[in-house]
Amino acid sequence: MHDEYDNKRVKEIDEEICALLHKRKVMTNNNPGCPSMDQMEEWAQTYQLEKEMIASIFHVAANEEEYRPIIQPKGYVNTIPQSLLHEEDDILYSIPALQTYQNATVLLLQMVCRPEKVNFHERTRVFTINVKGSKPYRAQMTEGSGGDAMQGYRFVVSPAIQEEVTIVVEEKEWSKKTPLTTFEWIVKA
Repeated sequence: MHDEYDNKRVKEIDEEICALLHKRKVMTNNNPGCPSMDQMEEWAQTYQLEKEMIASIFHVAANEEEYRPIIQPKGYVNTIPQSLLHEEDDILYSIPALQTYQNATVLLLQMVCRPEKVNFHERTRVFTINVKGSKPYRAQMTEGSGGDAMQGYRFVVSPAIQEEVTIVVEEKEWSKKTPLTTFEWIVKA
């Protein structure tokens, strides 16, 4: 048994897989999404693979940003209270505060619903946050938790927000391209 990967017989195929992932990323303008579950099921049967494995591969390929190194906030500066609220489809979205550090800003996106109307466990959700300002910002989700009626996600934005920006929140089902919800807030740091 080998601890190191040394199978030269499949090296060309492995490189071709990497080249195809890159080609897919370029062709979709870095927004690859995922094929439909029906399409993945068809491929699973055709190529004698597990549908869940195929779905996992496409999910990973569609979310490359998740694999970039996470900025670790350093040098706490202050906490800025916010009253950012958005209600849609029986869900209340909020950002209660921004925690500013010297190199980043941390924000918590919270969702609350009436469990008899919406069950957060019924669909797998993917949240992205885009921060638009006078310079480029990068927002990374670092953790999330919740239950049937409440969820929270922590995002680290870098560099630190020190100006008025627009925060765009987009919610999708992980296997779909079309957003379930998109809205934005204007934030003054």
